[in-house]
Order: sequence, then C-alpha cells, then structure tokens
Amino acid sequence: MKSKIKFLFVVITVASLVVTVLTLYRFHTQLRLLTLKLSGQNPPPPHIVFIVADDLGWSDVSWHNPNIITPNLEKLARSGLILNYSYVAPRCSPTRASLLTGYYPHRIGLQYQVINYGDRSLPLTFDLLPRRLKDLGYATHMVGKWHLGLCSWKHTPTYRGFDSFFGYYSGREDYYTHCIGNKYDLNFNTEVFNDTKQQYSTFLFRDRAVEIIKEHDPSVPLFLYLPFQAVHGTLTVPREYSKMYSHLHHDRATYSGMVTAMDEAIGDVVNALEQRGLSDNMLLVFLSDNGGRPIKGGYNWPLRGIKNTLWEGGTRAVNFVYSKTLLKETSSVSNHLMNAADWFPTFLAAAGSKDVDLDMDGVNQWDVISKGGKPVRSEHVYNIEGRAAIRVGEYKLIKGDPGFQLSEHQPVFDFIGRARKMANGWIAPQDIGILKTKFGKPISKKYGLFNLHKDPLEEHDISEDFPDIVEQLIGRLHHHMNISVPFVKSTPMSAEYSKLKVMTPGWCDK
Repeated sequence: MKSKIKFLFVVITVASLVVTVLTLYRFHTQLRLLTLKLSGQNPPPPHIVFIVADDLGWSDVSWHNPNIITPNLEKLARSGLILNYSYVAPRCSPTRASLLTGYYPHRIGLQYQVINYGDRSLPLTFDLLPRRLKDLGYATHMVGKWHLGLCSWKHTPTYRGFDSFFGYYSGREDYYTHCIGNKYDLNFNTEVFNDTKQQYSTFLFRDRAVEIIKEHDPSVPLFLYLPFQAVHGTLTVPREYSKMYSHLHHDRATYSGMVTAMDEAIGDVVNALEQRGLSDNMLLVFLSDNGGRPIKGGYNWPLRGIKNTLWEGGTRAVNFVYSKTLLKETSSVSNHLMNAADWFPTFLAAAGSKDVDLDMDGVNQWDVISKGGKPVRSEHVYNIEGRAAIRVGEYKLIKGDPGFQLSEHQPVFDFIGRARKMANGWIAPQDIGILKTKFGKPISKKYGLFNLHKDPLEEHDISEDFPDIVEQLIGRLHHHMNISVPFVKSTPMSAEYSKLKVMTPGWCDK
C-alpha cells in the first residue's frame, strides 16, 4: 500500500512540475513579446495556422445559428476578430488559387470552374504563399485538400513550397475509403499513404496536424495550411455526431454532425498548439472556401443564394482571425471588405516581410486586422464573364443570372426548375425553420443593382433608380474583363494514367 502511495506521489509531483514548466514558458514568451513591443523592436515572426473548411454555409456555425454545435470555433471567433464581409469565389478551386497566389481567379485563368483531377492545374508561373514564407524562415506544412492540379509533379504541394504534404489531390472523395470513383487518393509527400484502417478523414487530418505541431521546433516559425475535406459531400460522419441532431432529417443531421466533428478536430489542434507553447505568438485564421449547398445539407440563411451562385450566400464566407497577442481589437466584428486574395500579402506582412506591396490583386490587410486600421479595400470582383458581378463600396452590380451558369465554359451547374428557384432564393434549414424559406427569381433585366449596406439580403433591385451608379460599376467590370487572362488550357489525363487505381501525378511529365 505504501509503495502505491509513494508511486502516486511521484506521478503527481512530476505532473505538477511539467505544468509549472509549461506555465513559466508561456509566461516568459508573453513577457518577451510584450517587452519587444514596448521597446519598439520587431517581435519574432508568428506561427500561422490557416484552416479552410469546404462548402461550409453561413448558417452552419453556432455564432450564426445556435442550433449548430461548434463550441471550439465559436470560442475562437468570439475571442478574436470576426470578418463579417469576407469574400471568396463561388466554387472552391478559384478560391484556393487566390489564397495561395494573391491574384483574382480571372487573373490566374481559373475563373470559371473547379479543377477536375484530369484536366487543369494552377500555372507554374505563380510563386505560391508557402514558398514566400519559406524565404522568411518558415517551416511549411500542408494537411488536407489540394485541388489545384496534378498533371505534373511540379504542380503538386511539395514542389510548390510545402515541406510536407498529407492529403489528397482531387476535389472530393469518400471520407473513409479515400477514393474518388475507382481511384485511391491519399498521399504523404510524394508517396501513396495506405490507410488500411479506413479512418474518417477529418480525424486523420487532425492527427497529422497534431503530429506536426508536437514535432515542431518552437523557435522556428510554423506555417500550417489545414484545408479540411469537411464538410463537402459525400455526406457521412461517425454516428455519434449525427445522433446529436437526430431531430433533423437525414441529410441535415449528417451534415451538421460533420460540422461538429470538424469543430472537435480543430479544438484538438488548438490544444496541441497550446501544449507545445506555440499559441502565445500565433495567428490562426478560419475560412470557408464558398457557401453551402442545401442539396448537400449546407445553408446560408438569411443570405440569398447558394454555392455556385454570385449572390452573397454563395460568396460571403464564414471567416475569423484569432490570436492571443497580435490583435489590438479582440472579441469584435469587422465590417471591412476582405477578399480571398488578400490573405497572401497579409500573411507576408504578419511574418515581417517588407516586400508586400507586390503587383498582385490582394492587398495587405495586416494593419486593418492587427491594429484596427482604416479599410484598404473598397472593391470585390465576384466573376467577370458570362454572369458577372462586382461590389464597389456599398453597391453591388450583377450582370446576368447570378443563380445560373458561370459562363459558356460551365454548363454543368445550370439550375432548372425548383433548383433554380433555390439558387436565387433565401433557403432556411430545418433547424431554423423551413417556413422562413423564400424562393427567388433571376434578375429580369440585363443588370441588377443592390445597396448591401441598406439591403444586405439583396431583396431590392435599385438599378432603375441609380443608372449613373450602374454605369460606373459596368466600367469597373469592363476594366477587369480587359485585364483577365484566358482560361487555363486543359491537360487531359492520359489513357495510361486513367487506368491506374491510384491518383498519380505526372502525365504531363511524359
């Protein structure tokens, strides 16, 4: 009995010492950062954790909809800075391309559609964010969804600036088998990763992120890019999560469970950052790549529209910034405009780069975010060909049907019948109340104009009342059309590679 008590005493003593050491280390780190700030010296570059959710709707987080269970995300959002007008493209590849290049999709050649696994790739002429951060001394790691092409090995993550890559190349796949069609797509660096246990990808990616954090040297700045597969279809989640929403219909219950599982995974990643002592000098950004799709369980109510549309519901993203030490304004909301392309120069500025006023579309928003500075963006381009839209200040101009096809290059997502009414409507999920749903009609004229300050839900077309503003915004649209580049040419997967059972880059290298 005495030996057991002695052993227990030793365990408690060691645990107490570990907690004391970690507490002193964190206090020392915070004190050092404060001393550097007060003395006017430059603090060490922050660790940057960039988390991207896939197809997460506006009403699919608890601070917009209390029926969704996301305690970890809400704690971070409400302790940080919520970016209320953060814009992305209406589909995922264009958004991801902007995030990592700092350019608008129409300046990259990816303005129309997603990259299918056997066609296009993000051009090699663009220097990506991880490579620029490596030049500043960062360790760079990616975990999750790539979706920016793989026709050549040079187009894949570890050839474009990431020290390591664990994830998949394509845009969607099964959460357990990691297959898209008959192709297996899960990789570690340049090798196939054989997941014999068929683990749920949200937790598989969490575990890899935690592993990176635990093995990371805190004296080296870390860039961790974590684009989850969640909550893109197919709809599937371990049953204990969907059971939390058993009162909802199957698709909404499953989708909501997927959101909660992702929230839990992010909580585990944040805990790992805390335990490793990285969170005291850390910038964490959470963003959705586009709006939700009701047919796949995701909703954007009360905003109008869905994924693949140019309404606010398809393009205004859930977004927040969290940091213990780097934000002047915390527990606050910003209504300044943010564009996906802005994250490239903003992260570089946060990392201490002096070369941030680059010839790119993204603008450096670091002073706006960290110091509450004056707004630096007044314009957002939604799309520029076929159907098109632009926002300048409070006004948004739409050309064509914002809930119809992207352009002549993209007929596959034409909405017809009831789906078209949904695409142009205000669609409420069951947990908010389906009676609040209103179907919408396309714009009946060539151009529609909305004042997003007075009419954030885009209910009133005022184009006939303000023809001069319509003409001004048409001029800005034409400007962007004139500087756009041709759509990236297709590089179809060869017959040899099409027959392979594993997603394999390199047919352009042959």
